[in-house]
Amino acid sequence: MDFIDKLRSERPDIVLNMCNIGEYEPHVAAILDWLGIPYTGSNHFSLSVTNNKALSKQIMLYHGIRVPRFYIIEGGRSMDLDRMEYPVILKSLLEHDSLRISFDSVIYDVGQMRERLAKIKNGMAYAEQYVEGREITAGFIGNEQRRVLPIEEIVYGEYYSDKPRILTYEAKWDEDSEEYEQSVPSIPARVSRDLEEGIKEAVLKISKIFNMRDYGRVDFRVDGDGNLYAIDVNANPDISRKGGLFKMASCAGMSYPDFIRGIMDCALERYSK
Repeated sequence: MDFIDKLRSERPDIVLNMCNIGEYEPHVAAILDWLGIPYTGSNHFSLSVTNNKALSKQIMLYHGIRVPRFYIIEGGRSMDLDRMEYPVILKSLLEHDSLRISFDSVIYDVGQMRERLAKIKNGMAYAEQYVEGREITAGFIGNEQRRVLPIEEIVYGEYYSDKPRILTYEAKWDEDSEEYEQSVPSIPARVSRDLEEGIKEAVLKISKIFNMRDYGRVDFRVDGDGNLYAIDVNANPDISRKGGLFKMASCAGMSYPDFIRGIMDCALERYSK
């Protein structure tokens, strides 16, 4: 209520929305919409849909975008577990930012699956095909004329030679961990021209499907045959100086003030129409 009261009393011209609190992200946007206050980034509906990783995959599949095989699990029902093709990576439907994602999240059989599900919040989870291959991320800035930023690849070091090549929670957030040190972003990624064009086309298509506003990011896997799989849609990626989206923008020659001003300009242009 303090947040709402402060917005009502100050009536900002525009809000730079940097709220990145998982399942609560849509609520901040909804409050701003309710109060009629302009803000940067996607609206509450887009944030709600993309926060549900299984639902977003169902929507992408409908639109002809290749995604890994996936399974929605409710309470660990055995019929859901027995029909899976392993290996899969297990994720909670209700938690984000790689919370609880570890090497043990890659599941190779039903027994492992049952053990791991016991640690998932409310037993609500989804499992997706573990695609062995390259980890690629691509972001954009803009609306009617979206600009895809230089593509990023996570390069895994020797530490991962006998481990699944995934971004665990430690790899993302614990700067003192070996996982963090051995999963290094490389920008721009060394990809073929055909793959680069495929990634850009997919990012633009996905951003329009989910009505992502001002900026966004899509994560991909590329298998050994060069097939591109969309694995995650992020309508509200981190836009801090340490965030991946700014690293991509920096590679394109943007300073941090230019990056933030670019996002603000996108939002101001939307609201001026």
